Amino acid sequence: MSNDQTTSTAAVVNVLLSNNRAEETRACFKRLHHVIMQHVSDTKDARVLAKHEIPAKFEECGRTAYKSIAVVAQGLLSAKEDAEEKARLTAQLDGIAALRTTYNNAQRAEKKEYDAMVASVPEKFRKSIAPFPSTFTVPGTEVAKLWPEGTPASTIALDLVGSEDKPSALKKALSYDVGKGGSLIFSFVPEPKPVPKPEQAEPIAQAS
Repeated sequence: MSNDQTTSTAAVVNVLLSNNRAEETRACFKRLHHVIMQHVSDTKDARVLAKHEIPAKFEECGRTAYKSIAVVAQGLLSAKEDAEEKARLTAQLDGIAALRTTYNNAQRAEKKEYDAMVASVPEKFRKSIAPFPSTFTVPGTEVAKLWPEGTPASTIALDLVGSEDKPSALKKALSYDVGKGGSLIFSFVPEPKPVPKPEQAEPIAQAS
């Protein structure tokens, strides 16, 4: 055997698992197999086994089944994480929308006071009065409560602002700007003006 062949063989041998590591790896696959079987038993849905050809008994699993076990386990975990992410996003959307409504209503109350104040000032002086704000701000401390306690500010900021690779679903749905300290700036929506009811015509008296 040449030196090159010896070196090549040694390199291959060097990357092989030890007996202990091999048994640990098989144990991991066995554990994953058990989790999958338990999921099938709990949900009464064995379609995942037929699609990926995973034997019900781990002792009957070969190398192909090992690969399928890993794929199915990863798929089940990803589905769970996606569902949790969707539920978290829904809760945050509802939470921010509720905050927006609360602060917008408070701004409407202030607008009534502002309008009353303007009406009390002689018309020739009204031009000097500053216009009513067209936006309102929800404090970042209130917004942060919608995330699990201890969530880093950088994570909350990324969820609120997004990135080039992953735009913020929250910002897209709720249309806000992000201010200092994670505060959210929304456009003020005034109280809608009442729609006047159409006048009803007097009934025509019929000749007797």
